[in-house]
Amino acid sequence: MTNRSFNTATQLLTSDMTEDVKETVRKLMRLAPGGNRLNTNEATDLAVYSMMNDLNPFNGEAYNLPGVGPIAGIYGYRRKANEWLAANYGPTERFWCEFTSAPMGAADFDPEVGDIAYICTLHDSVSKREWEQSTLGVYMQLRQGDMNAEKAWEEAQKFVGAEPTWEAVGVVDHREKFADTDNPRPSRQVDKWDRHERAKKRAEKWAIRKRFPSTIIPDIDLDDEVINSVATEVMEELDKPKRSEVEIIKQLGYGAEPDQEFAEIAKQLKWSKEETASVLKTHNGDYMAALEAARKQLPPE
Repeated sequence: MTNRSFNTATQLLTSDMTEDVKETVRKLMRLAPGGNRLNTNEATDLAVYSMMNDLNPFNGEAYNLPGVGPIAGIYGYRRKANEWLAANYGPTERFWCEFTSAPMGAADFDPEVGDIAYICTLHDSVSKREWEQSTLGVYMQLRQGDMNAEKAWEEAQKFVGAEPTWEAVGVVDHREKFADTDNPRPSRQVDKWDRHERAKKRAEKWAIRKRFPSTIIPDIDLDDEVINSVATEVMEELDKPKRSEVEIIKQLGYGAEPDQEFAEIAKQLKWSKEETASVLKTHNGDYMAALEAARKQLPPE
């Protein structure tokens, strides 16, 4: 899916949805990981892509890959896979993945020139439990026929077969760039995105697609060749300390800022500096909590 198709989708949105997109764009550029580096067109494409595919760009389920466009994050794939399991089998079911280096011939890659490839093997609790129950059932029947335990278990495993798993290979081409070489900042000119981890994530995405039918997300990272791209450090952004409620409200531009409103009410109540500081200290510096306490002291209108 290209940027042109995203722009076309934007034009086809209803007026109500267009307003939602505009609001999402505003929030993306202020609050999403890497959002401060998005221009309006990039943020709009990401907003439309996220809405069309039910992805949350504020926690890394979707993000913009500079020079490429909107892309589905591994968090989005994992959520959709877990939602599928929950809807079909219950909320306690889970899947997990194991990774191994891909041998020559497993995919189209050449380690001699710097290509990296990993195999992802996906397991899920439903398939594993059914497989174990089937194997145990055959084993018990064989034991009832007086077959010794070791032989019965061996035959049961042969009869039922191996545990059902789903495998996929993820490749990172040696020509792919994950650093902004045109950026004057030295820290942006090196590959911060681990190429091995990226190959593993691609493999996991493919494996999830194979196992869970509801996770076929348009994904340039898988469906098209991505060579000249600059990675947005979503993980680096997500690892930053969480912004407080006060900071988020300030950045969104909603209403009066809590600290200012608290100061105004304290002035109306004629609190001294010491009294104002004491109330704020009582609420551990939380202006929202202190503001609520101050509001209760106001005389009824």
